[in-house]
Parts: sequence; structure tokens; C-alpha cells
Amino acid sequence: MPGRFKVSLSEDTGFLQELSISPVDGSVSETIYVRFEPDSLRTYSGSIVHSSTGLEAKYIAVSGTGAEIDEFPGTALEFDGTDDYINCGNENSFDVGNTLTVEAWIKPADLSFRQSIFSTRKNNDDGSFQLEVGAGNGGTNRIAVTGPGTWVVETEDNAISENEWNHIVYSRNGTGMGNHKIFVNGEEQQLLTENNYNFTDNDIDKLIGSKNGSTGFYSGILEEMRLWNIVRTEEEIRENMYIPLVGNETGLVSYWQFNE
Repeated sequence: MPGRFKVSLSEDTGFLQELSISPVDGSVSETIYVRFEPDSLRTYSGSIVHSSTGLEAKYIAVSGTGAEIDEFPGTALEFDGTDDYINCGNENSFDVGNTLTVEAWIKPADLSFRQSIFSTRKNNDDGSFQLEVGAGNGGTNRIAVTGPGTWVVETEDNAISENEWNHIVYSRNGTGMGNHKIFVNGEEQQLLTENNYNFTDNDIDKLIGSKNGSTGFYSGILEEMRLWNIVRTEEEIRENMYIPLVGNETGLVSYWQFNE
């Protein structure tokens, strides 16, 4: 497959660079789905190579142009960076411990300061955390996870951009170090900072768009926020980042589409 194109026998899942099909009674009758996954604003082209043992290879030309997303399909919420936030309350399902995935589409208006996307730090309890973006730890345009007095994990500078749609994901697979991953637009990011800090569930209200209801307000648009109590793989993230969920997927704790 040429770069940024993938194929699958399923319309929605299982997209890979290569696909193997076994004939039945000497023949193959399958529908092959092609997915285009651009990562920059340019034209991509190449050929899908179809090869069979003992037969001449066949070539199918494909081409696609990566384009900037101006508006995410559906509705979204805009936060003013001053006092807008959402209080999600406190549900037992929010107790995800140290195995979780948080993801959202964000279009930040101003990344010159620290601002929270999702927070369990309303009372700044030990073991609480927040997923934040902005001017983290002396850097610029970063994504970070923080606890009280601790930079748990952090990307390098310019991981995200102002006034553009960015799909951000943070996942953690257990306690200790070495279990954190951050993705932007389906691509895993290099981590600049990682410290040993374990999460502890609490009975405090969880917030979207603010650290604690009085600071860390998010400035920009937010859409399709999802909280999982499982670790989503890179393939699962890429395959579902543009697709609305049903709402009963395995491990899905909360799903905020902001369609109200």
C-alpha cells in the first residue's frame, strides 16, 4: 500500500497496510475497503499492488488530498477561557484508577497559558490528575498530565496548534512509569517528561474545561470527548477518531458529544 492508505475487509475496522485473502474453491469474492489517513496538507498517490502466487501482479492507482478540517461534523461547545466549564458530577464509573484512556477533539483559541481539558483535581487531592494543554512547564503548545505539584507526563513543544482541530489522546496502562502514551491526530508523541505518580480515585466532582472551577479555564472549542477504563490501542484510536460512537462500547465510561 502507498503511504497513508490502508485496506480492510470490514467497512469500519481492521485497516492495515497489507491484507491477505485465502481463496475458496479457487476463487476470491471479497469487497476491499480503502481508508485514506493523511497527516499533512498535500496530495498522496500511489498504487495498491494485488499479487497472487503464479499470477501477474495487478496495480490499482489511488490518490487523495489532505485538507485542513475547518469545522468538525456535528455540534461542539466553545469555552471562553475565563469562567466556562462543565461540572460532570461524581459517578462511580469515573473511578478508572491507573488504566484509562481520555480523548477529545479540541480547537484551542489561545495556548499561551495552562488550561484543563479534563480534571479530577477540583480539591487537588493526592492522586488526582488533569489532562491539560498550553504553556506547560516552561514549554509551548504542549499536552500534559499533571497532579498536585507534579508534571506526570508531557509532550515536546508544538504538539498541537492554535485555531486548528487537534485530536488528543492520553492513555495509561497501570501504575509506575513507562505506561503513559499521548497521541495527536492518531500519531504517538515523544514524551519529554515522565514522573512516578499514581492516580487515586476520589469522590469529588470531575470537570471539563477547568482545573477546579476557578482556575485553568480552557479557551477554544471542544467536541467528542470520551473517557474509557481500558487502554485504547493506536489502531483503535485511528479507526474511531472520526466516527461517532454508539455509546455502549466495551470500556466506555462517559461520552460527551456536546449535541445538546
